[in-house]
Amino acid sequence: MGKDILSMLPQEIEADFTAMGEQKFRAGQVFQWLSRGVRDFEEMTNLSKPLRELAQRADRRRWKP
Repeated sequence: MGKDILSMLPQEIEADFTAMGEQKFRAGQVFQWLSRGVRDFEEMTNLSKPLRELAQRADRRRWKP
């Protein structure tokens, strides 16, 4: 089972995003949203729609909500 994204360090999120072929700074954007209490990738409006969909799929497979 995957690790809870809420307990991951920014570097761990970064490693996951780069493994998915995304740029490192995207992980920082996600971490900022999570630290503000946002839990739904669809609400992370500074991420592209395809990236939000990719993160949502990865969340279901790897991370616990």
